[in-house]
Amino acid sequence: LEEREACGAHPCHAGDQPRVDCKWTSWGEWAECSASCGVGLTVRLRQVAVNSSHGGKPCNGVSKEVHNCTNAHCDEGGDCEWSTWEMWSVCSDKCNGHQERSRIIAAPARRSGALCQGPAREM
Repeated sequence: LEEREACGAHPCHAGDQPRVDCKWTSWGEWAECSASCGVGLTVRLRQVAVNSSHGGKPCNGVSKEVHNCTNAHCDEGGDCEWSTWEMWSVCSDKCNGHQERSRIIAAPARRSGALCQGPAREM
């Protein structure tokens, strides 16, 4: 058989100990925008500087604020760019052979830029 007794359930009276109200620190600086281009999020924080005790008022409000942000240094877009063609390969056969060359995408299209046109390989 187990027996339990409540504790700390009585209200605190001003005469027992002085009330201590919760206090926040000042807000921190806004963090860097989460997006390097376009709309992202930024956040700032604060912490409890003093915890409430002895019946003091708890902290009101939040410890984190989040807002939308826009990075103004955004590249609005750009067209796809091919690399230069590589050298032609050696001929595949002395009679009726073929040669080929290729290129790669050096810069993919960004945002509303045009896609690369033409083949990546020629024969």
